[in-house]
Amino acid sequence: HWWGESVYDFICCIEQFVRDFGMNRNDDDDRRGGGMTADTPIWICAYGNNQWDLADITDDPRESGFTKAMNVAEGRTITILDNDGVVFTRIWCVYELYLTLFGFQKGMEKDNSEKGLWAVY
Repeated sequence: HWWGESVYDFICCIEQFVRDFGMNRNDDDDRRGGGMTADTPIWICAYGNNQWDLADITDDPRESGFTKAMNVAEGRTITILDNDGVVFTRIWCVYELYLTLFGFQKGMEKDNSEKGLWAVY
């Protein structure tokens, strides 16, 4: 996600994500992040970091709030894709995608089960 799209479109995508992942039909659904409700918290990096004071950003991105939040979420991320794909030109978005697709499979986590799953809206 980047803040070039409208907040309305962003919220519509999140609401659709919650509908899509709202029911667990089996254990595979649970591993991919199912069972969400309208009350399930979703960490949004732009709201999780003070955008006017980036003192929390460390020299090592593996120690950043982004990485810590992704560890809690077991590497499950949602990409809100804009019409021009600008999200893929933003370094933090690409870093989060890298962690999702490769970092969790390379042993960043203690077990290498179904971690690092990516949803695109």
